[in-house]
Amino acid sequence: MAGVSRERPYHDKFIELGFFYVTNRGVQKPQCVICYEVLSNESMKHNKLQRHLSSKHPAYKDRDRSFFDRKLTALRNTRLDKQGKCQQINENALEASYRVSLRIAKAKSPHTIGEELIMPCAKEMVSLMIGEDMVSKLGIIPLSNNTVHRRICDMSEDITAQNIAAIKESPWHAMQLDESTDIASCAQLIVWVRFIKDGDFVDEPLLCKSLETTTKGEDIFTKIDAFYNKEGLDFNKLIGSTTDGAPAMLGKHSGFKAKLQQVASHTFMIHCMIHREALAARTMPESLMNVFSQVIKIVNHIKSSALNKRLFKLFCDEMDANHMSLLFYTQVRWLSRGNVILRVYELRQELKEFLRTQMKNEWVAMLESSNWLAKLCYLSDIFERINVLNRTLQGKDTNLMLFHDKIKGFLVTLGLLKDKVSRSRFVLFPRLSVHMEESENIEIEPLSYEITEHIQSLINQFKNYFPELDVQSFTVARDPFSAPLDAITDDDITEEELVRLKQDSGAKALFQSASLHSVWCKMPQSYPRLSEKVMWLLMPYPSTYLCEQSFSTMVVMKTKHRNRLEIEKDMIVALSSTKPRIGKLVPEKQAQPSH
Repeated sequence: MAGVSRERPYHDKFIELGFFYVTNRGVQKPQCVICYEVLSNESMKHNKLQRHLSSKHPAYKDRDRSFFDRKLTALRNTRLDKQGKCQQINENALEASYRVSLRIAKAKSPHTIGEELIMPCAKEMVSLMIGEDMVSKLGIIPLSNNTVHRRICDMSEDITAQNIAAIKESPWHAMQLDESTDIASCAQLIVWVRFIKDGDFVDEPLLCKSLETTTKGEDIFTKIDAFYNKEGLDFNKLIGSTTDGAPAMLGKHSGFKAKLQQVASHTFMIHCMIHREALAARTMPESLMNVFSQVIKIVNHIKSSALNKRLFKLFCDEMDANHMSLLFYTQVRWLSRGNVILRVYELRQELKEFLRTQMKNEWVAMLESSNWLAKLCYLSDIFERINVLNRTLQGKDTNLMLFHDKIKGFLVTLGLLKDKVSRSRFVLFPRLSVHMEESENIEIEPLSYEITEHIQSLINQFKNYFPELDVQSFTVARDPFSAPLDAITDDDITEEELVRLKQDSGAKALFQSASLHSVWCKMPQSYPRLSEKVMWLLMPYPSTYLCEQSFSTMVVMKTKHRNRLEIEKDMIVALSSTKPRIGKLVPEKQAQPSH
């Protein structure tokens, strides 16, 4: 058949041209008995072998067969162990180079660690445990800085190729994206994608690109659009895109959202729900904000001075405190506010005595005030609840329904807390409750008013940032067998599929034994319209958690000592759960031993 290549066999007469053969994964390849170079199977032709002999070894082109037979004998006697020839050993070394490079990338370590640490350690271990004569075999494994970089690039491209093929086979996919600045002040864009593979959801890093100039929505969209066009991906299959709330992302006119909807108007745009939760929790009444501001001033007074920091650590050690230091407050970290307040509350006695020694009488007076401490106790209690909510929203394998349930549950809890406080019942605030039992002269009524005002502001902010989702459709996704038919509105075909699904006993058994998203991943062929509607709830990312986690990896990988590192390839290998096909990459490379 035209266009189909066939393997060329070795002929005995080729030895007259100075060539024998090696077998690589079942394929014969010609090997020169003079320079030991291995050519491709396509070179197993008289004219190509003749050209190699004439151009590379012109001094030997008129030698007889007996000369080349002697060279072949020398080649056969060149062995490094009992198993095979130099070429086979070199290929094993090449594969070892790939596997070590993969571990270096996964460990987010410098590329030089292979040559400077791993190889010397391996040689010492082999020398001590096996014998000095075996050490020479490790020396041929190429692990230089440039070699490890090339190996990581090869594996990154292979991982991306596998993921692109899987995305094309998936009926839908969703993405989350965000950008951040690295240690070298370079803006890095990271995109994760969720698609269906082997009957389940798979999350994989799609691309990591630097933004050379500005970080506008147009710049971000240009990078993603160019990648989609290059790889042949279809925006029509993109059902969800999740970003943070920056104007460059969600701007109505020139943001990424506006640019994307020009080519994919059906795509569901989502503002990261963890970012929204953090924004909703910022509001506080003035009196409570004053308490928080004083807490930050106390922390900064101690933490910003190296001497105060050392003295406070010794002071805490002498008083046998549970902690030896305070925590800095940073607005961009989700849990920072609650952690800072809780640490100050737990070290309140140590802080009071330490500040007394420094003659900070104003702060000492606050730490001795029952009313000020009562507000501090309340802030530690309420922000601990907010931090618990934030941590439950973090993680993989999430969807809009799970987030909606957790936010809704927190709103109901806030309503309960407000009702209890309005009746001066503080049992649900454990630290405040203990403080009120141990202290006197606490002004209950003003405190109750301030707490009620704060809780009400939280309720208002959460309702503002989290408008109602399509809760009725949730019932179809969770349990289609008990969902009412009117849960699917204005869609007769989908309603008919829901009726058929209700009578499908096999599907009902599957719902009882497998996870929700894995079940619906198996339904598109039988119930395409119904499955697509459910996928709009299950597949889109509710947050940019994976991007934020990737930025943590970027901080570890690109440090001030590696500030010129181009992290795109390293990030893909480090973050991806897809295994590179090393067995496919090795035959494509010429096996060369390290010198």
